[in-house]
Amino acid sequence: MNWTEAHLMGDLEAMEERMSQSKTMGQHRVGVDFNPSHLTVVDEIKQRAADLIDMIDELPNPGNDEITRLKAIAMTEIETGCMYAVKAAVRSM
Repeated sequence: MNWTEAHLMGDLEAMEERMSQSKTMGQHRVGVDFNPSHLTVVDEIKQRAADLIDMIDELPNPGNDEITRLKAIAMTEIETGCMYAVKAAVRSM
């Protein structure tokens, strides 16, 4: 890789980093930008799952390990449900 290619890769990495910073945690976790099928229903499923993850993330946590654990489990299960919902949506088309 020459200097120009390395420089362009650095710019690309910086751009990707900025883009990922502008996403909410939920949007990042469900991968709202990845929709190779270009189906609107996939975008909607992912955004609704992201909104729910963000809502759970905003729940108060008074330093309680049990609450932290419950929130993490809930977010993981939403990610899993989102994945299967997207799979069903894509296969039904």
